[in-house]
Amino acid sequence: MTRIPSRSGAAIGARELDAAIKAYAESEGTSTEGYAKLRLSATVLSLEEHPGIAAENPGTTADAVRTRIAELARALGPDELAVLALVAQGLVRGRSVYGELDTKSDRRDFRREASEELRDTLVYMGAELVRLQRGQRT
Repeated sequence: MTRIPSRSGAAIGARELDAAIKAYAESEGTSTEGYAKLRLSATVLSLEEHPGIAAENPGTTADAVRTRIAELARALGPDELAVLALVAQGLVRGRSVYGELDTKSDRRDFRREASEELRDTLVYMGAELVRLQRGQRT
């Protein structure tokens, strides 16, 4: 089992963390959804503390990541799930242009590309706002 060091330096196993969060949620009378959100927050904090954990953990196979995404998705509402689905859809479409994403071998400058895409998004949204202000249909 992967052991994740906490801020105090003590190693905490995923099952121990899960049990501690569940006990806290029950003591506070938190719903199942509240528990799931607490678990998601703890996972995010752990990954922020240790950003390389997924890459270093040999258990992060595609199936393990799919399972983790399913676990995280249970804490999301319908609109959040729709956003997640749109992101996944974009990744699937991107495969037809770039192939499977492989951050080790892909030499694209992701920061530059993101900046260009963000700029384009601002242009498109600005143009749409101008249309709306002028009463033009899209």
